Amino acid sequence: MRRLQLSTKHPDSFKQQRELRRRAYASAPTVREESPEVAELVLELTFRDPHGIAKHSAQTHSFAPGAKAFFAIACPSSSCLDGGYDLSAEVSRLLDGRGKEASGCMDCLGWQSTGQEHKDRCMLEMRYRIMVRYSADSE
Repeated sequence: MRRLQLSTKHPDSFKQQRELRRRAYASAPTVREESPEVAELVLELTFRDPHGIAKHSAQTHSFAPGAKAFFAIACPSSSCLDGGYDLSAEVSRLLDGRGKEASGCMDCLGWQSTGQEHKDRCMLEMRYRIMVRYSADSE
């Protein structure tokens, strides 16, 4: 007797998350289009697990004028779903005031995926430092 197998696959949430991120990146303007006076923008990021379990490497992202002005940072935790950090507002505030440096911290509000359930918030802390060099500064 042949059994009918129903698909028990759930949509791949992580795959959907990557695709949404890819599309957002593709549609982002360049740094030059957003702020023509910026020669370079650098993000320095460090991460701290509030539970003291995981260790994540520090990251540095450098944006030249032709780079995409995309300041959403993926959560470095591989089991985090719908998390990450968006530094767009902080970058805009800094550039609007023609500031050269800003820092702060954010918590990831994604969910730790443990198979089928998403019960616990990620809460991975990201400390950031944003540094801007303007074209006029290098003359």
